Amino acid sequence: MPDGVLSCEQVKERIPAWLEGVDRSPGLEAHLASCEACLEASLEAALRKPVDATAPAGFAARTVARLPVNGGAPQSTLPWAVAAAGVVFVGLGALAVANGQIEVLGRWLGKMQTPVLLAFLGLEGVLCLLWFWRVAKT
Repeated sequence: MPDGVLSCEQVKERIPAWLEGVDRSPGLEAHLASCEACLEASLEAALRKPVDATAPAGFAARTVARLPVNGGAPQSTLPWAVAAAGVVFVGLGALAVANGQIEVLGRWLGKMQTPVLLAFLGLEGVLCLLWFWRVAKT
């Protein structure tokens, strides 16, 4: 069969040999490069072809040995750290109120515009609630 010009039917018959690496004729590869339908047929054939892959010796044992002993992901300390920071924040606020320093804080906060202050306080409250909820789940 000449490698000059191949029909789509001829190419589709030769695709399995091409996938195996047996048929590497220039005419076949040129046709695949220029014909979208035959290229798509070769891709579909390649995807349907079973893969003969074997894992290296000891792969399963090494993989199982790397799994955590407790059966789950390691616990993150971040939620507890954020919760602790929230408690410190509230504690410092209570201490400022108890020592009469709240007026200094009030003057400083009074310089901020009310919508900005409310936005920051609302965001802080939402973030604290989300972190406490996350900590409670763990």
